[in-house]
Amino acid sequence: MMRIMNKRLVNKKELAQYLNLSIYTIDAWVSQNRIPFVKMGSRVLFDLVEIDKWIEKQKVASKESA
Repeated sequence: MMRIMNKRLVNKKELAQYLNLSIYTIDAWVSQNRIPFVKMGSRVLFDLVEIDKWIEKQKVASKESA
């Protein structure tokens, strides 16, 4: 996946842009522990390396390739 940012840890707004999702969705996924995140004090950050791995795990095989 092409990296659109040069830093490894990003905040919710940057992750929402990276994944083309709303901040509301990111907040919901964090509260449900559906997405990997890093807690630094009161800040919630996201490791783009881990996010890319998580995306790979979310892939679903198509019927044609199964």
